Amino acid sequence: MNSDLMECAHITYRMLKGETPSLTAVAKILPFWGQFTLHAWQQPDRIQQASLDMFTCAFQELDRFVGIHQVWAERFDKNGYPDSEASACGFVRHCLRVFHHNPFLPSAIICARNSYVRNSVTDFAIEHPVAIEYYTFYFTVDGRALLTTGAKSTTILPNSFVLVPPSCECRLERYPDEEVWTSYWCYFKCRPEWVELVDWAQPFSVPYVIELASPLAEVLKSCLTEMISTLSLSDTTEERLAYNLLESVLIRIKKVAPAADDKGDSRVTRVANHLLQHIDETISIEELAAMVDVSISHLSSLFRAQMGTSLISWRDTVRMEKASDLLQFTDLSIAEIAGRVGYPDQLYFTRRFRRFYGSSPSSYRKSCRPKLPHL
Repeated sequence: MNSDLMECAHITYRMLKGETPSLTAVAKILPFWGQFTLHAWQQPDRIQQASLDMFTCAFQELDRFVGIHQVWAERFDKNGYPDSEASACGFVRHCLRVFHHNPFLPSAIICARNSYVRNSVTDFAIEHPVAIEYYTFYFTVDGRALLTTGAKSTTILPNSFVLVPPSCECRLERYPDEEVWTSYWCYFKCRPEWVELVDWAQPFSVPYVIELASPLAEVLKSCLTEMISTLSLSDTTEERLAYNLLESVLIRIKKVAPAADDKGDSRVTRVANHLLQHIDETISIEELAAMVDVSISHLSSLFRAQMGTSLISWRDTVRMEKASDLLQFTDLSIAEIAGRVGYPDQLYFTRRFRRFYGSSPSSYRKSCRPKLPHL
């Protein structure tokens, strides 16, 4: 019997029930979760503990919505151990599948390289729910995968790049007769300045596949390997480097991507650019709709169709990301930063920031400052 797998199922099951495990216990199950959380255990004790808290909260919040532990309750005894290795394998595979697109993970970029091996705990299909608001891409380096969208199935070959836009419902899995499928994958919140780099992937309803020439494929492997390494470091400047690496990948893909039949509605682009240029101002949706001569409801529909999220949500994300930069790299007061990102009321800004990042602006700044290089 695979004792490591049984222990992984035991610890994870107890976490989903609301228990907080020890660092030692979580370290035992990390091999089963791969790069989702592995980078946190390369950090000092203080960072490990913070990561443990995030990891535990993410699992428990996830279970609150999907009830994984309740689904499997009959397969576990009163001490939280599975009744068989088959149950342990099924349970962990279920968690991996659901956790793959966990919306409670706080990072704006998550990148990893994973192998999906026949009949192993990682042998699961990646389901993209229609509600997700992230972009995701997969870069296959070994083996073949099967991409399914509705009734259409596409074979994904090595050196293929698959971009899955927001709100695109699809399924990706190891090709049935392959022993292993290995792929880099990354999901990210699309920054405002990246919109033009992914505008070739229109409309949002289908995934896009590009077969890359070997030289470009090798460059992407290098970029993504460095991105994974960079994201494992608890350092603000390294995080910014990860953004630069991701932007480099998007630029290179943009150069070889087929021209989009639909570049998007120019009215949406105009509204987005106007908000970027006037981030410190309070602009109503009514004003924006009038600016492009459409109704409020029509603008909202156009914006969501093209950007993958609501206009208000997109504007809030832009504001919070700008506030994050100002907190990390300036000495402006909280009140000044609030004003610069469009919140004249500091208390309201603090509430919004806490909801977005999980901590107050002052706590966020303190946690980042030790990471800044000393000049």
